[in-house]
Amino acid sequence: MEPITVATIVAWIFQTTVEKFTEAALKKINTLRQIIWNKLKANPNAEKALQAAEKWSKTDLEKVADYLKVAMNDEADFAEQVKGLATEIGSSVCVMQCTGVIRDGTPI
Repeated sequence: MEPITVATIVAWIFQTTVEKFTEAALKKINTLRQIIWNKLKANPNAEKALQAAEKWSKTDLEKVADYLKVAMNDEADFAEQVKGLATEIGSSVCVMQCTGVIRDGTPI
């Protein structure tokens, strides 16, 4: 499996097409979203970027990714938590892509 980028993590937490994920992956994505949101909302500019990124603008998603990178560089424990969940989510996505099946057994 290829390394998971911060941009991929940000895309996951703002994902609106839930059919792409298993129920287990969705729960992890929601947990990841909450962890990231809680960390970044302490910074007013990052919170504005989070709110703007809900519209799925590429520029706004990139801003959130930049704030996330800074937070991960500043706090090793936070970075490990984010990376750990992202790895678990990435594994779920890989399994779904490799098997060609999503959530309820429906072929991709």
